[in-house]
Amino acid sequence: MSHKLRSELTLSLPFYQDKLHEETVFRRFTEILAKARANKGAGKPETELKEFEAILTEHQAKGLEEQALEADVLKKTQAAKRRAARRPKAAEQVEPRERPKRAGTAGASRRRVVESDEDE
Repeated sequence: MSHKLRSELTLSLPFYQDKLHEETVFRRFTEILAKARANKGAGKPETELKEFEAILTEHQAKGLEEQALEADVLKKTQAAKRRAARRPKAAEQVEPRERPKRAGTAGASRRRVVESDEDE
């Protein structure tokens, strides 16, 4: 891999690393890697290319894992919302109870007794 290509890929990778789980983006980077392998000299080591490939694969796996976690969280959130929608509201759940009427007090009004501190 030429020094120029390596530095360009290394500099641009942070902009794409969170997109490497997308098949098209990953495929484009592997195409660049394949072209770099085809154009490298016979006597040059492939160490840098293998390192770059490992970095690509690592970011792809991380992105796929994050995407799966996001999908799981979304699924659980939607399920919780559905359960909450089926559950009656707290105010609707408790029905008001009528107080039993006491015997002999039905229809009678209560008298209020007011005591005074003054002596009469």
